[in-house]
Amino acid sequence: MSWKIAVLLWLMEIHPPLQPPKLLDQVRDKIKVKHYSIRTETQYIHWIKRFIPVHDKRHPRDLGATEVAAFLTHLATAGSVSASTQIGYDITCFAH
Repeated sequence: MSWKIAVLLWLMEIHPPLQPPKLLDQVRDKIKVKHYSIRTETQYIHWIKRFIPVHDKRHPRDLGATEVAAFLTHLATAGSVSASTQIGYDITCFAH
């Protein structure tokens, strides 16, 4: 094995290929870019964590307005969340 290949293999061990950021990390990054408060960030993450399991842990990019409406209906009927609370949350804005 040549020294060039050995160095390349060594570098690959030290610096593995970068993985794309996970969904919630992407959301946090976007919230920071928009200069939202930490409280807003916390709430958005909370609602996203509630949204995903309701739809069998499918990625939000694969979900649309129908699933958001179903989630809001679920919150109103089973989650005891008022309609005025639902209006403030548009969790799909971070999926695109």
